[in-house]
Parts: sequence; structure tokens; C-alpha cells
Amino acid sequence: MKLKRFFILTTLLLISTIFAQYPTYRFDVGWNLIGGGSSPFPAEYLDTLEQIISPVYEYNTETFGYDAAETIEPLVGYWVLSTVSFTIGEDTCDCPPL
Repeated sequence: MKLKRFFILTTLLLISTIFAQYPTYRFDVGWNLIGGGSSPFPAEYLDTLEQIISPVYEYNTETFGYDAAETIEPLVGYWVLSTVSFTIGEDTCDCPPL
């Protein structure tokens, strides 16, 4: 029984990870702190949205400052400046993983 339960939970985790590749982002007017999905994607995708003032920023632990991000990586935070409130999701992200 435990093996069956483990298999079901592992399968659900795998499926949720696949579908969470490009998470849904809700942006409000002003600065927004976002995190990456389960796979990296180019920050250029967000930079090209008309609602976003580029660049997307990431914290640099060596200089203790912020740099323009090239890639949105999993488990990393990014600052994004939005001119309007809007939402993008996995169905609107057409950017391929790196």
C-alpha cells in the first residue's frame, strides 16, 4: 500500500512540475518580486512585454547590487517594474526553456 501511495504522489509531483514550468505571474503597478518556475527561461520574454519596463533585475551577491537578468532561473527572485496590473500564465508564455 505504501508503494502504491508513493507512486501516486511521485506521479502527481512530476505532473505538477511539468505544468508549473512557466508559472502564473500576477503583476501590480510598480515593483514586483517574482520567482522562476521549474525551468529557466529568457528574461527577454518579460522585457518584451509592453506592460514591463525593462530590464528585469536580479541581486548580485558579489557586488551587493542589482544587475539586469538574462535568464529567469528556478529558486531565484527577480524585481520587475510594471506600468499596469496584469496577469500572465503558462498558457500565455510561449518562451522555450533554455
